[in-house]
Amino acid sequence: MASNYLKILTELGLASAVLALLVLLLRLPLRRYAGAEIAYRAWLILPLAMLAVLLPHRAYQDSFKPLVIPVAQLTGVVQAIELPAGRNWSGLILLLWASGSFFMLARFVVQHRRFLHDLGELTRHEDFYLARSTNAGPALTGLLRTRIVVPGDFFQRYTVEEQVLIIAHEKIHRHRGDLLANTLFALLQCLFWFNPIVHFAVRYFRFDQELACDARVIVQHPQARRTYAEAMLKTQLYFTPSAIACHWQSQHPLKERIMHLRQTRPSLLQRASAYLLLLTVGGLSAYSAWAATPVSQVGTDAASGQVKQTVQADSYMVATSITVGGKTSSPRIVVKQGREASFAIKMDEQQSNWDFSFSLKTPATGNDKESVMVTMEVKKDGVVIARPNLLVALDQAAKVRQQTPEHQNDFDVSLTASLLKKGDKF
Repeated sequence: MASNYLKILTELGLASAVLALLVLLLRLPLRRYAGAEIAYRAWLILPLAMLAVLLPHRAYQDSFKPLVIPVAQLTGVVQAIELPAGRNWSGLILLLWASGSFFMLARFVVQHRRFLHDLGELTRHEDFYLARSTNAGPALTGLLRTRIVVPGDFFQRYTVEEQVLIIAHEKIHRHRGDLLANTLFALLQCLFWFNPIVHFAVRYFRFDQELACDARVIVQHPQARRTYAEAMLKTQLYFTPSAIACHWQSQHPLKERIMHLRQTRPSLLQRASAYLLLLTVGGLSAYSAWAATPVSQVGTDAASGQVKQTVQADSYMVATSITVGGKTSSPRIVVKQGREASFAIKMDEQQSNWDFSFSLKTPATGNDKESVMVTMEVKKDGVVIARPNLLVALDQAAKVRQQTPEHQNDFDVSLTASLLKKGDKF
């Protein structure tokens, strides 16, 4: 079980790193061509493609008829199995992973509580709140109950025109759901706390978020560029960060934000073509992330040919990795206890053909519920070359390897068996 969770987390971690790098490469060209709002939307590629990793994709195959695998599709074959001498480290690694995630989450919670504390007592004023502190805000906080918070000297520091623009900026954050986006990115940081790419990407994500808000404010108030820039210069940059709240942080390049206000809005054609590009890249990224995950193969009944959706008797999901003749295959097979599963490896015309069959059953003593007996038979060109019988621990990889002086009958197999009980769906 721990190894399965670890495998999923590893796949998601790899996907998050690759996708974050992709968005970091796209953001500047997109911003220059189609504006800051579309560049900010490019970050949607990250969560959508990661969700695609979790989508099931199954290849249905007959668990009980011999499988014939052409050499062109070969990615693995079976070997003589030996129980691993070392312990399974999956549980320990998962525990360390969870500990780091909990520590990062606790850090974010402490930072956010300090952020709220520094705001001080809030006083309601129309549709926003005045903070007690004059060094806090403007900001948007409260995931479930959003509040626009402005500094205590808001009416003294800013002109009426500047006040309107600042409130409009925070309302755009609220309307667009940026608090939820910040929360999801913070959870991503917690989950992959060890990945520097994720922490590096969050800074640019937040900056693109602010630029997109600035661009929307200018669209709503096209004659207020100078006034908006003056409001930015008067704003106290907030030094206590929050991973969730929307606030003007000290690391935001203020000069770049002001310079960006001078840009004109891209044409409809530019925006449409940029959205088409994002749709294409996002779709390809999601499909690539989904296709890169291992196929979960589901068995069918040999007699009826129908896909089995529920286990009718105690069965095993067997994940294999088989190497023979310089080729590797990794089929997954569902096999009933005591029934034989077999498949053949079709090599090139000049090479031999291999046949592998195995059956699994509980140990004869019946006391060991954490292991299974594997009876295998390996044939080359119809001649039996190995019949290993092994006691294999459940959910742990066991390996079988045969090496001969002439290397003519060499094969290498890794096998992991997981128990599927009656009534389980797969």
